[in-house]
Amino acid sequence: GATLATASALAALTAGVFALLVFQIGAASLLHRLGPPVAADWVERYLPGARVPESLLRPQESQAALWSLEGEAGETARRIAAPGVRLSDHTLYLAQWRTVDDALKRLSDGEAATFGRVMTLSGVDLFGLALGARPAVGTWIVHDVGRTISPLGADAARAYLAGADTVFEPTCLIVQAPGAEPMTPWFAGALAASFEARVLTPCWTLHRRVRG
Repeated sequence: GATLATASALAALTAGVFALLVFQIGAASLLHRLGPPVAADWVERYLPGARVPESLLRPQESQAALWSLEGEAGETARRIAAPGVRLSDHTLYLAQWRTVDDALKRLSDGEAATFGRVMTLSGVDLFGLALGARPAVGTWIVHDVGRTISPLGADAARAYLAGADTVFEPTCLIVQAPGAEPMTPWFAGALAASFEARVLTPCWTLHRRVRG
């Protein structure tokens, strides 16, 4: 959706209304060929009103299920699947959203109301968005390694987390895929020193700040 919106705006700026109309017709035709769009609660959580062609949705649901397998079987499956994960795949965000949705189901009733300021150690604060939580003070809206955020030492990482009460850490193929540049290792020491960890799923670990 964001990519289409950006390209649409670019078309309007560079070639006017006619080019914009051609682009929109082409995009609509492409989506139509992919199959009828369907609604999914876990998609609308991040992009209200969105509809996704079923031919895109189902493979990403399956991929998320693979990432989230537990136990030794899950570890083996992820190790085998890792080389096939392409970070350039523009539909990969759907699988990631689904893993977040699965992790949210592991929270107890009313627990999210106690989280305070939330951040996700990922490209975007997916959990903060899904929960409608207050963002952590002093953190970037988008974490793009090498662009918006650079490697942090121990002190800088601790300072970066100072405004967060609850941190969600990705732990599966989202950060283990070939070519990924995870920022999670920068924060390992700070999380261990000041937060209490709880594994929600193989893909996400919840860290709550220890007070007093």
